[in-house]
Parts: sequence; C-alpha cells; structure tokens
Amino acid sequence: MIAGVHALLYAHDADAARAFFRDVLALEGLDGGDGWLYFALPPVELACHRAPG
Repeated sequence: MIAGVHALLYAHDADAARAFFRDVLALEGLDGGDGWLYFALPPVELACHRAPG
C-alpha cells in the first residue's frame, strides 16, 4: 500500500513555478535550504526545481 508520495517537478523558471504554487494556489512552503522549497500536501510533498539546461 502506498501511504504517501514525494513529487519533484522541473521547470525552466523554477522561481515563477514556486510563486504560482505559493501565491496562486496558496500552498504553504517549507524551506529546505539551498533553494529547495517544498510544499506540504499531506500525505504528499511537492517540490519544483530548475530544469537542467
């Protein structure tokens, strides 16, 4: 049985994607440090990071 999920999204403009999740969807962000911002969606976590290249 799956009890939770950790989802990781990559975006060319990660700051804009994070702002969307935080400001538009009003998700509470958790600062993981070093540019890692997580959004708690119990039992799921969602993170958005810069796409390579």
